Amino acid sequence: MEMRSLLNKLVALCLLFVASSASAADIAISALPAASSLNGSDVVPIVQSGTTKKASFTTQQTFWQSLFQPLDGDLTAIAALTGTHNIYYRSATNTWTSVTIGSGLDFTGATLSATAQAQSHTVSFAVDGNGVAISAGTYSWVKIPYGGTLTGWTLIGSPSGSITVDIIRATDTNGLPVSSIVGGGGTKPALSTAVENKSTSFTGWTSTTLNAFDNLAVTVSGVTSTTYCVLVLYYQ
Repeated sequence: MEMRSLLNKLVALCLLFVASSASAADIAISALPAASSLNGSDVVPIVQSGTTKKASFTTQQTFWQSLFQPLDGDLTAIAALTGTHNIYYRSATNTWTSVTIGSGLDFTGATLSATAQAQSHTVSFAVDGNGVAISAGTYSWVKIPYGGTLTGWTLIGSPSGSITVDIIRATDTNGLPVSSIVGGGGTKPALSTAVENKSTSFTGWTSTTLNAFDNLAVTVSGVTSTTYCVLVLYYQ
């Protein structure tokens, strides 16, 4: 009897050991069946304070989205951008476009700044014949405060008539101007039975550069009918 009792206890102990080993055995993830899709009610295991628990997919999604920016069309569009040293703006839904850096601006090394721009200046010469045709001669002396390069001229007269205007110069401290900057081969500003003419061409001119504090004046010739005129020089 004692031998049978001992055998029964030994068999029971072996069965307990086998059962314990089976319940504690690890199952490889690769051995689990694959889910074909996920929905919000699906349960996903988590470990919380050292204890394995379950949580729905929706619950976990809400938690992770509270920590990170959810993926959306704008983020996808930004992630696809490949340009460097660009500024982008949202030009449409889920669309980001590079900003065009216009004239007068520079974007270098992450710094947007204004670039140096040539300053535009004008100098005007008015000649008044006091109601009669202007007499040939030199008129309208002026000292200019800025230098630059000539870019154009406009000549206006009244009434309709003809007149030719030359521009003469003397450098600073040299008194009244005497030397033509147009020169003998240059095309002088002129009206020919007209009230207005303009040009951006300086073909044949002796000089198209003005210096700060130059003394300038105009000489007129070939006048017919014009009793008043204004010549404007543009330069930068």
